[in-house]
Amino acid sequence: MRQAFLTAATAALLLAPLAPAASAAEASKAMTDQAFVDWAADANRRQIALAREVVDDVEDSKVRNFAERMISDHEEALRQLREAAGAQDLALSETAADAAAGRDAVAARERAAEQTERSPAEAYVDRMVESHDRLLTRYAEHAQAPETPVQVYAADQRPILRKHREIAEKIDKRQAGRTSGALPTE
Repeated sequence: MRQAFLTAATAALLLAPLAPAASAAEASKAMTDQAFVDWAADANRRQIALAREVVDDVEDSKVRNFAERMISDHEEALRQLREAAGAQDLALSETAADAAAGRDAVAARERAAEQTERSPAEAYVDRMVESHDRLLTRYAEHAQAPETPVQVYAADQRPILRKHREIAEKIDKRQAGRTSGALPTE
């Protein structure tokens, strides 16, 4: 029988920001390609890490399939980002510290995750909707006038990120219908 409760690692990942937040100063000015590469690599790694945690913990096949797609798509996005960054001689850090970004914030939120009544699947899907809103905003900002390989990468990723958000929203609505007793509209 699959584990019905969130593991500490899964809970921590569910509460950590998956799309790193921008400070007010960052939001008010255009991001350099190097800053975007750093941010996008971190965001992709967070998406992959959370999906890997969730894929083994959820019973809902639609959520598990979605998590598997997230792993595949975000690994491919990282590969493409690496190529775009390389074409501009930009660094893409490959350290374990990058994959573990945000753990300080996670520790403070673990207790709240343990108190949640939502299932791992529900929490994961909610996070995917929220994080993909942030991803879409940042990618759109960086792809406004794509001239460099990194800006073209940002533009090319937007349809994929939109699709992720649409899928997550559809699953979220199905889960909400199941929770409320209403029949799903699919």
